[in-house]
Amino acid sequence: MLRFYIIELKTDILDGITSVEWKAYLPDSEHKAYQYGICNYQPNRNSENFKNFEDLSETEIENWVRVKLGKAKINKLTKNINKIIKQQKKTKTLAKKVPWGLDPIEAMKGNSNENEGI
Repeated sequence: MLRFYIIELKTDILDGITSVEWKAYLPDSEHKAYQYGICNYQPNRNSENFKNFEDLSETEIENWVRVKLGKAKINKLTKNINKIIKQQKKTKTLAKKVPWGLDPIEAMKGNSNENEGI
């Protein structure tokens, strides 16, 4: 099943979600393939379903992305990722972590001031 890793949330000044940046992937033990995207939203604080930013869960945000993309787009993403994985298996390509540390996505979640002055 296609999974979504939430990379970043952007909000308006009142903490309503305005965009969700995501990475779609299919869990596979040896091979990694991703598709990236952004979903944009218009926060409606008057909605009975509105939740404060701090009360949102990763599962809820992932479900928002699924609804926004729809079944056809999710099927297309799944097909694209499977195609990449199939090619990796065919060419015996394996995903490996870099020898110097974190996955780039994990590194982006860290302190954005680490590279100041470079």
